[in-house]
Amino acid sequence: MDQETLNRPPPSKAVEVKNLCATGVPVYIGDVPNGTTGDHVVLRGGGTSHFPREADGSLTLWIEDERGYGLAKVHVTRRMAHVEIGVSCKTLHAE
Repeated sequence: MDQETLNRPPPSKAVEVKNLCATGVPVYIGDVPNGTTGDHVVLRGGGTSHFPREADGSLTLWIEDERGYGLAKVHVTRRMAHVEIGVSCKTLHAE
């Protein structure tokens, strides 16, 4: 490992998700929307939520349409801590 990697703090136990959209946005936490192993949640407009990571430090988040199909997906890695749902209600950005 290089020095920069060694100096990074460990990942937080949860991922912060901010909804910059003015309305509630349906999201799916898991690998495949309409799957049976994830969670369906509606994030309120302008709100912030925290979701636990998988054992490997990752998290996959989808924005769903009204039928539960994925519109946008982001895969959060160990070193990422924040996700934003854009004001359009259809975009995701992770860092």
